[in-house]
Amino acid sequence: MRNKVAPEEPSKIPQVFLVETVETSQPRSSQRSTSPTCDKSASQSGLEPLLRSRAILYRERRECSCCTSPTYEIIDEQDQVLYEVRELDGFCCCGPNVALATNAYGSMVLHFRMDQYCDGCFLAPYKGISVSDATGRLLGSVEMQFWSLKNRFDVLDSDGRLLFKVTNRTKFCGAQTFYVHDRERKMAGRILQEGMGFCYKIEYFQGLDLTARVTLIAATKFILPVHPINFLNF
Repeated sequence: MRNKVAPEEPSKIPQVFLVETVETSQPRSSQRSTSPTCDKSASQSGLEPLLRSRAILYRERRECSCCTSPTYEIIDEQDQVLYEVRELDGFCCCGPNVALATNAYGSMVLHFRMDQYCDGCFLAPYKGISVSDATGRLLGSVEMQFWSLKNRFDVLDSDGRLLFKVTNRTKFCGAQTFYVHDRERKMAGRILQEGMGFCYKIEYFQGLDLTARVTLIAATKFILPVHPINFLNF
């Protein structure tokens, strides 16, 4: 009778499990963002709210008195104050007039400068206005053009090229109305007087970039409060 030989115990070999990694995320370069596009420079300069507004109000703060330099507010469609514009020199001083626009945190976002035709002359009218961002970069300017009985205002970019022509369309005894046309004579916006006093609505039509919107604010600041002769145009 044969002796039963126990089967040899198989050697214990450690089992290695290979886990296949499946990457479900797309490469960064191919990922699509669902957030609305915006101007990067606008976000960095604090002017992004202007790109989201179809219309804004530019009005004088009511508590201003004749003994202080005026302060204006830029307000969006939700009646939220976006910026404050403070006159540093007022309108009674000779030479350039400077104003600063600040956001809700008190940071400067825009710098306005108006120059006279003749420095040092109290009666000399202002010939134009330029607007720069917080870094001092020129964004655009506005110049007055005399023709017929009504004034026309040319809105220029930083290189001096024509962006818009702003013309007075105010009717007799009516609220001040200015039409904004681009170089192709297409309607780009309107500037309308709202109620009594210094309160004006700027309507932005579609397709206007940040520079266009800012320069139209400069145009409103220049042609309305500074030039009372426009009240006589009809």
